[in-house]
Amino acid sequence: MDSLFAFHGKLNEEMEGLEAGYWSRDITKAKNGRWTFRDRNAELKIGDTVYFWTYVIKNGYVNEEGNPVNAQDGSLIEAAPAPSAVPLSASPDQDQAPSEPEGRALPPNIQYPCQLSLSKDFPFNVYLNDRNLQVRDGTLIIKPITLESKYGEDYIRQSLDITARCTGIIGTAECFREASGPQILPPIITSKITTKNKFAFKYGRVEIRAKMPIGDWIYPEIQLEPRDHVYGIRNYASGVLRIATIKGNAEYAKKLYAGPIMCDTEPYRSAYLQQKQGVDLWSRDFHNYTLEWRPGTISLFVDGEQYGAITPPAEGFYKTASENNFYVSIGLNVGGVHEFADTPNKPWTNRATKAMLNFWNARDQWYSTWYDDSSALEVDYVRVYAL
Repeated sequence: MDSLFAFHGKLNEEMEGLEAGYWSRDITKAKNGRWTFRDRNAELKIGDTVYFWTYVIKNGYVNEEGNPVNAQDGSLIEAAPAPSAVPLSASPDQDQAPSEPEGRALPPNIQYPCQLSLSKDFPFNVYLNDRNLQVRDGTLIIKPITLESKYGEDYIRQSLDITARCTGIIGTAECFREASGPQILPPIITSKITTKNKFAFKYGRVEIRAKMPIGDWIYPEIQLEPRDHVYGIRNYASGVLRIATIKGNAEYAKKLYAGPIMCDTEPYRSAYLQQKQGVDLWSRDFHNYTLEWRPGTISLFVDGEQYGAITPPAEGFYKTASENNFYVSIGLNVGGVHEFADTPNKPWTNRATKAMLNFWNARDQWYSTWYDDSSALEVDYVRVYAL
């Protein structure tokens, strides 16, 4: 019976499904025990990305239904019982390029950021397209897990190099970080998806049906972000539009807030945010969260009921918005130095140099509030309408 290894790839351009790509090779013989494709003419630069898919046939062929068949006459072959699954552990240098999340594939206009976060709120997490990102029965599920659960105990004091699959700026702390004294690695792994470089728009209605996470210091990132930071990246200088945010702590979990953010610090950060107090925890069930963005106003709805309308000044965010398109960003964050105000029961203070370490050292207080399913962000659908 024959075996085959097929490689299809593109340089710096995502592939549309299982297309042939720039590289398209079928390797039918192993060399020195390895199935290898090599292009000696290709020249790669630091920061280049190779997108690829592979296909392997081992000891035989399959028909269109995926069943093994004889190569000569196409007759079915009775498959032997599959061996029991063996748990595998991955080390950082074994991390591979981003793949589709487990379950049904998401639309091709979705990207999966993989990077150590340097966002304006400095959350205590790294974004990876890992086992905590799944699609189950058509629902996107993003769970927070500890860095140690993937890489081993006390890994927060090691180094993390995700350059091979990093979507941040190569050569920066977005792709490589080394712990030093109290400056530990982000102790939590989460995920996010965006339509950056795939789909952006100016003005419209965005509807997202989602079930919010519950658990201390967890919060969802469901927002519109500027494709081009006309006024810079720092301090929300180019603005962001929150579609819905609900903090996971029990004392905050009935309060929904959304709207434009134009500064990272209070009181300006929340100047235009609108709130709605729920009768029950918003995380109990799925709800429809809607943001309607028009040239002169932003309106906010939940389950079809309007709870806020904002008319920001002509300068600042709206001046930026008139010159820029925004894309959809959906993810999960933990902690950070802006989202949670300093309170007596909060294990870190926002301005402390050891904020992330203090958060991690207090895990006996907050980790027990995280549960496998209820601490996940679940998204049923995202719809964008022109107005």
